[in-house]
Amino acid sequence: METDALFLEYEAFCRSTDYGRILREDKLSEGMKEVWVFIKETVKLLKTSVKDFMVFLKDKGVFKLFTEFKWDLEYFKKVLTQAHNAWVKIVHAVPDLLTSLAHKGIDLALVKMGKDPETLRKVGAEIDAWLKRHKAILVFSGAVFAGLLVLMWMNQSFTGDFHSDFDMSEIVLALTGKLTFATFFTSPAGIKSLILLLAGVASGGALSFPWFGQLGAAGFNLVIAAIHTIAKHVKKSFSKKNSSDADIERDLQTARL
Repeated sequence: METDALFLEYEAFCRSTDYGRILREDKLSEGMKEVWVFIKETVKLLKTSVKDFMVFLKDKGVFKLFTEFKWDLEYFKKVLTQAHNAWVKIVHAVPDLLTSLAHKGIDLALVKMGKDPETLRKVGAEIDAWLKRHKAILVFSGAVFAGLLVLMWMNQSFTGDFHSDFDMSEIVLALTGKLTFATFFTSPAGIKSLILLLAGVASGGALSFPWFGQLGAAGFNLVIAAIHTIAKHVKKSFSKKNSSDADIERDLQTARL
């Protein structure tokens, strides 16, 4: 089913729950069943309210993003884990870029502000040369590149540098192969995102995320952090519930918004 059609079905589904109708899973389309399974699994993972999460998915950008991630938490986790491995390689190549920028007398703080077109042009040229020197980085594409963009979002959120230039449309384009690493990181938004990473590396904090230590099969800390970051971007939040799985399951069956 096309994303737009599935989103319309989801909106209709939400309207039906507004009236307190009991959920009939057997009446859902195959695409909507996948969405509903994802909702059930994620609500239990986040231990949040069904209402909060269903409202979060009403944002069309969010809905499209998770459609591209196949409504599959395991796949989302796999992509983020692969992206983390790629992230480490990028960070190891960053000192080379920092050195190049320093030799050119480029101020990272000025680039971060993004208000000087000439500085952005110079940095873009340095990044382009850097990518050519580290060709292994250029192979990151598709889902792994999309995962990298999510990690960079998380970096910006974690360091207090969260900004709106970088949005979900870029992640979706990366997932569909319509945005490449080189194209993004020589664009103004990409340059500023990369500079935030450089600043983190320069201060020794780029790999200090608390969730990076728990990427095992049983640890979904990275997924939880990523979903909270996406929610923050669309100005949504999840109330924390200490409910048991049985309580959450009861809420899911009623599915009242």
